[in-house]
Amino acid sequence: MADAAMAVRNFVIVATFIPRSAVTIGLPLGLIAVTGVLLAITSSDWDEDLELDFDSPFSTTSALKFGLLFLVVLLVSAGAQEIFGTTGFLITSFLSGIISSGTTTTTAISLISTGSITHSVAAAGVLAGTVASILVKILLAVSINRSLLQPIAVRSIALVGIGVAGGSVAIGLV
Repeated sequence: MADAAMAVRNFVIVATFIPRSAVTIGLPLGLIAVTGVLLAITSSDWDEDLELDFDSPFSTTSALKFGLLFLVVLLVSAGAQEIFGTTGFLITSFLSGIISSGTTTTTAISLISTGSITHSVAAAGVLAGTVASILVKILLAVSINRSLLQPIAVRSIALVGIGVAGGSVAIGLV
């Protein structure tokens, strides 16, 4: 369900700031979101009680950390795009997605708005960051409980597969 929420959040960011890219990026992210929700509904134990203690995500420290991370990712991505072209941007997008797919999405929006990258490259970058974020959750789950490896890996790979397939179709439409 966390991956579905992440995909929806990334789509909303794109649709808000670069509506022209909403379809290109929306197709793979929409497929990830719908598949993630369906997997959660069909595989979750809804009778189990779960107690979580959440801290507020809204704080000056969190905002400053995100801003700093965004600045670093933007500078590295723009530099990689300038030096290594599309490949540099995509590799940077994947690597930064390990930390924050939201930062990767925001960076793609910034670069597309300045004309540094095309809509299809932005879509591929957002998808690369989203895929990295999905895959890193496998490691996080296993660090909590090794028995989660198989079910989380299978679901995560399904989400990656559907997202990449949707991204291939969407980028082919551009």
